[in-house]
Amino acid sequence: MKVAILGGLISPKETTMFDQLFTRQAAVVRYQSLPFAAERQLYLRHLVDEGRSRKTVRNIAQLLVLRPRE
Repeated sequence: MKVAILGGLISPKETTMFDQLFTRQAAVVRYQSLPFAAERQLYLRHLVDEGRSRKTVRNIAQLLVLRPRE
């Protein structure tokens, strides 16, 4: 089954939200390896389903992994 994600038809098993948001493979790997990756992907997908733009969702993805300075 193919579904529309961020303006294109893809198979859900072929790609992740991080693949859709970031073009550099290093960024995708980084976001997938950080804690709570599955939860972040669910939240980001929710934002897409609400109709948020790719740029907005990508910005939120970046904010979700920021750490406060010590």
